[in-house]
Amino acid sequence: MLVLAVDGPERERLEAQVGRAGLRPSVLFTGFLDQPRLIGPYKAADLLLSTSKTGRTAFHPGGRQAGERPRWPSGR
Repeated sequence: MLVLAVDGPERERLEAQVGRAGLRPSVLFTGFLDQPRLIGPYKAADLLLSTSKTGRTAFHPGGRQAGERPRWPSGR
């Protein structure tokens, strides 16, 4: 399952693209999630991709570098 926490002007285009590709059953669009609501999906993820046009992202787990497993407060 691909979970996309995305809103804004590109969401509609992305949803249409997913539909055309026949991937709708495998993609969940959650819309905007504030920081506390992002922790659960982040912890459940096998892969996390966080992008930004400004160079900032919403969350950097434990300040870890790319390729390193994040250290979660729960000890995961």
